[in-house]
Amino acid sequence: MRLGLISDSHDDKKSLKAALRLLRKLGAERLIHCGDMTSAGTADLLKGWPLVYVEGNMDREAELVRQTVLALDPANSVGLSFEGEIGPARIAVTHGHLQGEIDRLLGAETCDYLLLGHTHRRRDERIGRTRVINPGALGGLQFESRSFGVLDLQTGALEIFELD
Repeated sequence: MRLGLISDSHDDKKSLKAALRLLRKLGAERLIHCGDMTSAGTADLLKGWPLVYVEGNMDREAELVRQTVLALDPANSVGLSFEGEIGPARIAVTHGHLQGEIDRLLGAETCDYLLLGHTHRRRDERIGRTRVINPGALGGLQFESRSFGVLDLQTGALEIFELD
């Protein structure tokens, strides 16, 4: 299974649309959004994707985003964090602004992957048994080029794609 990894879209609909088009072409089967969508209008663009969405510190319309994500598909997951099995892997997702949540997820040592956002900086490192991945940011403050990722859960291969 190939997961599309995005984070920190911050209402940048142009970058989000470009990333979603590429993710379809790349064969992503499911989407993980690591927070800071910012508003419900952006959530509408995710229609048709099986989705895990975690709330970020800049989600001004958090309850409306939550309602919109679930209205797109009641099977979608939305909350401050996510823990569960996707395909062959145990996945945890949190935005990254709550250090205590990161520490809890890493300390449990039950996840194969911990997916984060918040810093607007790409990251791929192993901490204990857990691989920690941040795909970078699609919007907001720009420390690096706009980016998103594709994670192949069968092989563990991570590809990061930069937008112009």
